Amino acid sequence: MGNSESLLTEEKIAELEGKTHFNQKEIKQMVKRYSAQIDSTTSAEMTRDGFLSIPEVACTPYAILFFNIYTSSQKSTLMPEEFLVLFSTLSDKSTVEEKQKLMFDAFDINRDGDIGFNELFRMYKNMFTAGFTDDQLTELVNSVLAMPNLKTPGRISYEEFSKAISPMELREKVTINLQLV
Repeated sequence: MGNSESLLTEEKIAELEGKTHFNQKEIKQMVKRYSAQIDSTTSAEMTRDGFLSIPEVACTPYAILFFNIYTSSQKSTLMPEEFLVLFSTLSDKSTVEEKQKLMFDAFDINRDGDIGFNELFRMYKNMFTAGFTDDQLTELVNSVLAMPNLKTPGRISYEEFSKAISPMELREKVTINLQLV
């Protein structure tokens, strides 16, 4: 797209400086990365395929889950503002708490505030792509959801989820820094 800076007004860029971990220069560079992934002849919105074709994203097992959190609900596309907020959270500049919330939201597929059997099964399937059969994963999920210290049996709350994942593991699995030009 020849005019990537026209995707965001100066006012929007200033607003995004306050909402993200990026400064004005980085925001403009991020918009250029965004522009490189969209078909500007049809839309200024990023499709799922455009998102998944970003080299830094392509090797991330959670990529589609992250995309789904930030997409426009009816169109299933990512707008420039959503792209910036997502990659701000994925950047190494974000806090552990921001990453915890992103991961929890990624697995709380039905958005009911906790994670149940199907959501946990899907999470483990993404994490352990090789080496586990569905039967083994089912057994693992059942054992986790049967733990006696859960507030709601068979469900994991955000607080319980946050305690279960180490900050180091979170930083490792939920950090993607886009190369800026």
